[in-house]
Amino acid sequence: MKNIYGKSNHFKTKEERPSILVVYRKKLLQLLKAGFNPFEENVDLFQERTKKLSPIKEENTLEKVEEPKMSLKEGLDRYYEDNDYCCFFVI
Repeated sequence: MKNIYGKSNHFKTKEERPSILVVYRKKLLQLLKAGFNPFEENVDLFQERTKKLSPIKEENTLEKVEEPKMSLKEGLDRYYEDNDYCCFFVI
């Protein structure tokens, strides 16, 4: 079985390489505890895991968008009326 280094050799400093390898080790241990076997195909476990992580809604996912209650100009006018000071700096 090959060792798993990922892209850790792309990191330049000695501090970065071990830090990414620690992350790889933690994730590999999580996968092994979840039942993944490095010597077999784990398609079924992978599909179950992806279903749990991102459930697909079969319903219509479009949400009703509310119309703005006021235009941009009206909103800015109201903001400037409420705030007595207004400073613009032109360079």
